[in-house]
Amino acid sequence: MPGIVVLTYDGSQDARRAIAVAGGLLGGRPAVVVHVQIQIPPPMIGAAPDGPAEDEAVERYMEARSRRVLEEGIDLAAKAGFEPEGVNRIADGVAGVWHAIIEVAKERDAELIVVGHRGLSRIKSALLGSVSNGVVNHSSVPVLTVPATDGTAA
Repeated sequence: MPGIVVLTYDGSQDARRAIAVAGGLLGGRPAVVVHVQIQIPPPMIGAAPDGPAEDEAVERYMEARSRRVLEEGIDLAAKAGFEPEGVNRIADGVAGVWHAIIEVAKERDAELIVVGHRGLSRIKSALLGSVSNGVVNHSSVPVLTVPATDGTAA
């Protein structure tokens, strides 16, 4: 039986394209769709004008949005020919996102990680961070990086 493929999904067009490309190359395999929600920093949560009630509403909204994005990714993976299941994680910042992706790949003994690459310029990548670069540079599992749809740097 073919090994597990980890498909990263954040709802972006580039992530959709990465799943479609991977499906054309690797469809029919079991896959784990990973969505990593970036946690809202505590100072922002405590700044809500209505206090804890508004903080809880924001957290519920973020959890519901994360579930919707994950379900969408699972659906896309199934349509691309994978046998998908989903994993939702929470992380602090970009480094936390790529750490979480690599952690899931290790937990599932994955053979491959698939990530979309937005094509950020070097300056934007340095300022904002890059999940795909983090995964490529830190993973012990092979990584398929699918470039941005238009092929230009943002």
